Amino acid sequence: MHRRRLALAAWALLSCLVGTGVVQAPLGAQQPESQSWQVLVRQALGLTRKGQYQAARALYQRALQLMGAAEELLQLRSLVMVLSQVNEALAQGRSAAARQLWEQGVQQLKTAVKRLQQLEKVQPKLQEAGRLYEQVNQLLQQGRYGEALPLMQRSVAIVEQALGPAHPEVADSLHHLASLYQLQGNYWAAEPLFRRSLAILEQALGPAHPEVATSLNNLALLYWAQGNLPQSLPLLQRAADIEEAHLARNLVVGDETYKRQFLATQELAESSDGLGMPLSDLA
Repeated sequence: MHRRRLALAAWALLSCLVGTGVVQAPLGAQQPESQSWQVLVRQALGLTRKGQYQAARALYQRALQLMGAAEELLQLRSLVMVLSQVNEALAQGRSAAARQLWEQGVQQLKTAVKRLQQLEKVQPKLQEAGRLYEQVNQLLQQGRYGEALPLMQRSVAIVEQALGPAHPEVADSLHHLASLYQLQGNYWAAEPLFRRSLAILEQALGPAHPEVATSLNNLALLYWAQGNLPQSLPLLQRAADIEEAHLARNLVVGDETYKRQFLATQELAESSDGLGMPLSDLA
């Protein structure tokens, strides 16, 4: 892999992601300029060009710490993590592994950029759906499930019209609507929505994706609430297999800060579900 090409391509892709509005100007501006994550990434790219891979990786790790876990920096963080792993592989003389890591990371991020550009076009509709969803949550907190249902149905319809029936965001909206039906005890209405949400995620993300595991758990809990263990248990087992494999991968790669954040995210996901409701409320 040509080192200069790697550094230039990485910076071009970073600039592309910033240009799509994924980040609101430099988050690192809250830090002294010499300590901002943007500056550290620029310095790391320069070190990569010079073949100083270990030093570059150290700067990427520091940049990741400064970036934190902000959702708006998720795509950029993924790229910086890939660059860190690439430099680690290059420092170990594993050029083939470095090339593979880089190509996989670039492909994932290009897909993310395309998706974000599509989302920008329908942002007003998605904002309307988001406002409806906020109203739904307020009504749920007051126990007004009947009033929340038509608003949630409208929100789902808007998201589906804006993004198409097979988009992962539609799966998320269907999940919320199904969870609301489940809270009302309407299992008959909830089941096909959970199943459709699962099918969309399997098609869009692949059968072994962590979000698929979450969706499997949702459907399994629905069957469990009905006392239907023969249908619930295989789904729970499949979800557990996916989560175990994903956990193993994430504890092997990445810096210590990332691993701690990942484990914290897993604990949070296990403690709640549905429309921000504890699992005990769905049982």
